[in-house]
Amino acid sequence: MRDNIDCEALQRDLDNMDMVLWAQKWQMEFNVKKCKVMHVGRQSDCCEYYTGGSKLVEETEKDLGVWISADMKCSQQCRYTVN
Repeated sequence: MRDNIDCEALQRDLDNMDMVLWAQKWQMEFNVKKCKVMHVGRQSDCCEYYTGGSKLVEETEKDLGVWISADMKCSQQCRYTVN
């Protein structure tokens, strides 16, 4: 995100999503610890985001067997493949 207005808007959206009420309504457990954030690109401000009272962590994520990192480098995928 390029400026604080965008960061604040996204955090406001996260705040407006009441996960406890959502989980109760749909009778599903919502695990905030499994929620993550990924900042992609050089212009990313790397704002910190919170939901459910917990900070969303930024880390490399595995999706469909491919490791994806915020810097879009393939080093994690290469290490995984070699092992």
